[in-house]
Amino acid sequence: MEENSNLGDAAEDGAATGHIFFKDVAKSHEQLDQALQGYKDVADKEEQRAAEAYQKLGAYKNSITNLRSPLQQISSQVKQLHSKMVKVLEADERERLEPLNSLEAKLEPESHELA
Repeated sequence: MEENSNLGDAAEDGAATGHIFFKDVAKSHEQLDQALQGYKDVADKEEQRAAEAYQKLGAYKNSITNLRSPLQQISSQVKQLHSKMVKVLEADERERLEPLNSLEAKLEPESHELA
């Protein structure tokens, strides 16, 4: 009978060990589920941040695109202004140098005679 009682003890030990094992598995499963949920939460937040960044970049691109035409107009106006300024300055320079050029023209024949 002792053998039967030993078998009974072994069966009880096996059942106890199996029960503890399943408790450990269940506990581990809960921890894994929590960790997985944590990763999912982080991934969801990052996905949301990425979507917001994408939207902001799209708005930035639209702003830049909308500025293209006004900037082209300004550039064209600056070129026109530059061209007009060059013409005015050239005319002013000719007018300013006219007395000197006239004097040189008058003196030129005399300088040839002296030489």
